Amino acid sequence: MTQEKMELGKKMDVALHYVAYNLRKTGHNTKPVLFHSFKVAYKLYQYGYGEEVVIAAILHDLLEDTSVKKEDIKIKFGESMLI
Repeated sequence: MTQEKMELGKKMDVALHYVAYNLRKTGHNTKPVLFHSFKVAYKLYQYGYGEEVVIAAILHDLLEDTSVKKEDIKIKFGESMLI
Protein backbone atom coordinates (compact mmCIF):
# COMPACT_ATOMS: atom_id res chain seq x y z
CA MET A 1 0.00 0.00 0.00
CA THR A 2 1.33 3.42 -0.91
CA GLN A 3 1.95 6.17 1.62
CA GLU A 4 -0.74 8.26 -0.09
CA LYS A 5 -3.37 5.54 0.39
CA MET A 6 -2.34 5.09 4.02
CA GLU A 7 -2.75 8.82 4.65
CA LEU A 8 -6.15 8.81 2.97
CA GLY A 9 -7.15 5.85 5.13
CA LYS A 10 -6.23 7.80 8.27
CA LYS A 11 -8.20 10.83 7.09
CA MET A 12 -11.17 8.63 6.27
CA ASP A 13 -11.01 7.18 9.80
CA VAL A 14 -11.04 10.69 11.28
CA ALA A 15 -14.00 11.70 9.10
CA LEU A 16 -15.96 8.51 9.88
CA HIS A 17 -15.38 8.93 13.61
CA TYR A 18 -16.49 12.57 13.36
CA VAL A 19 -19.68 11.58 11.55
CA ALA A 20 -20.38 8.71 13.97
CA TYR A 21 -19.85 10.94 17.00
CA ASN A 22 -22.14 13.66 15.69
CA LEU A 23 -24.81 11.22 14.57
CA ARG A 24 -24.83 9.70 18.03
CA LYS A 25 -24.82 13.14 19.68
CA THR A 26 -27.37 15.06 17.59
CA GLY A 27 -28.42 12.84 14.69
CA HIS A 28 -32.10 12.78 13.87
CA ASN A 29 -32.31 10.60 10.75
CA THR A 30 -33.59 7.09 11.41
CA LYS A 31 -31.82 5.71 8.32
CA PRO A 32 -28.27 4.23 8.54
CA VAL A 33 -26.47 7.48 7.67
CA LEU A 34 -23.00 6.33 8.70
CA PHE A 35 -23.18 3.20 6.55
CA HIS A 36 -24.51 5.23 3.62
CA SER A 37 -21.71 7.79 3.98
CA PHE A 38 -19.11 5.03 4.02
CA LYS A 39 -20.61 3.30 0.96
CA VAL A 40 -20.64 6.52 -1.07
CA ALA A 41 -17.06 7.36 -0.09
CA TYR A 42 -15.82 3.84 -0.81
CA LYS A 43 -17.41 3.81 -4.27
CA LEU A 44 -15.78 7.13 -5.13
CA TYR A 45 -12.45 5.79 -3.81
CA GLN A 46 -12.81 2.69 -6.01
CA TYR A 47 -13.49 4.90 -9.04
CA GLY A 48 -10.24 6.76 -8.39
CA TYR A 49 -11.54 10.06 -7.04
CA GLY A 50 -9.14 12.13 -4.98
CA GLU A 51 -8.86 12.64 -1.27
CA GLU A 52 -11.08 15.74 -1.04
CA VAL A 53 -13.95 14.07 -2.89
CA VAL A 54 -13.75 10.90 -0.79
CA ILE A 55 -13.66 12.83 2.51
CA ALA A 56 -16.48 15.13 1.35
CA ALA A 57 -18.53 12.02 0.57
CA ILE A 58 -18.13 10.83 4.15
CA LEU A 59 -19.21 14.23 5.48
CA HIS A 60 -21.97 14.92 2.97
CA ASP A 61 -24.99 14.29 5.21
CA LEU A 62 -23.75 16.02 8.37
CA LEU A 63 -25.46 19.35 7.71
CA GLU A 64 -28.77 17.68 6.93
CA ASP A 65 -28.82 15.00 9.63
CA THR A 66 -27.05 16.56 12.64
CA SER A 67 -26.62 19.94 14.29
CA VAL A 68 -23.11 20.29 12.80
CA LYS A 69 -22.65 23.66 11.10
CA LYS A 70 -20.60 24.57 8.02
CA GLU A 71 -18.13 26.40 10.25
CA ASP A 72 -17.55 23.21 12.29
CA ILE A 73 -16.65 21.27 9.14
CA LYS A 74 -14.42 24.09 7.91
CA ILE A 75 -12.50 24.16 11.19
CA LYS A 76 -12.09 20.38 11.38
CA PHE A 77 -11.52 19.51 7.69
CA GLY A 78 -10.71 22.73 5.85
CA GLU A 79 -12.40 25.17 3.51
CA SER A 80 -12.39 22.77 0.55
CA MET A 81 -14.98 20.54 2.23
CA LEU A 82 -17.60 23.29 1.89
CA ILE A 83 -17.63 23.53 -1.86
